[in-house]
Amino acid sequence: MPQHLVGKGLSSIDYGICVAKEQQNIGKLITSSDFEQGVFLDEIGKTIMQVIGDLGVKTLPDKAAEIRIIHYITSYYKDFTLSELKKAFELAIVGELNIEIEHYNSFDIKYICKILNTYRKRRVKALEAIKRATPLLEAPKITQEQKDKIRKEFLESICRCYDDYCNDKPFAMYSLTLAYDTLCELGVLKISNAKKRKLYAKAEKRYRIQLSHPENKEQRNAFQEILTNYDKRDNSEPIKRIAKELSLMDFLNSCRVKKVDLRQKLSKIISKQTKTNQ
Repeated sequence: MPQHLVGKGLSSIDYGICVAKEQQNIGKLITSSDFEQGVFLDEIGKTIMQVIGDLGVKTLPDKAAEIRIIHYITSYYKDFTLSELKKAFELAIVGELNIEIEHYNSFDIKYICKILNTYRKRRVKALEAIKRATPLLEAPKITQEQKDKIRKEFLESICRCYDDYCNDKPFAMYSLTLAYDTLCELGVLKISNAKKRKLYAKAEKRYRIQLSHPENKEQRNAFQEILTNYDKRDNSEPIKRIAKELSLMDFLNSCRVKKVDLRQKLSKIISKQTKTNQ
């Protein structure tokens, strides 16, 4: 990030946002081949505690609340880096996000999402500013070889999780939707329109059930607000996510029953596509 541009069309706030974004985002972090869950959760925990301290929140979230916070972050804020999580609250505290930061001693999911959503909009302005300030600066292009390497590593993580699943363990991938999208893109997972409609209906039903069973007071208030103002259009993203997860698990269960060697199946497809790219 060119620091010399600060003061020449680029503010120090915009610069700080762009620097925070340069790191590996959460989505790529949790799907990388060397991902360590313990280290990741520890970093998230440190971030939450630092933010709580800065805000002056006296009531700490319990374990269940922490789990829900991590779920929301890894599901809906995968485009954030760990540094951006800190940066979002830092800018809110100093008044750079134009948002009310009074927490009423409650560090709940609704409060967190409000600040992260506002930061996401502010980040767009920062990225536009850096583009205007660096007209001749071009981002390095990712080579086809690098793309193939990234995809291969992610597919390997899918295979490892599938092997565990075949041995009666949970399919423990953080991003089921990314696994679904990747397998669909490769043509491994195919779904008819009729099946999609059924999955969406099932997903909406499951989403409503989730909203009807909050785990704590904060969740109950947030879920009740969603149910009170429920509209399919407003809730399309969570329903789509659940539908993809259901579809992926149906596919994996079918492969397990048929004793499909998923690793071999993917290897053949990748080999064929690599030859085509060459």
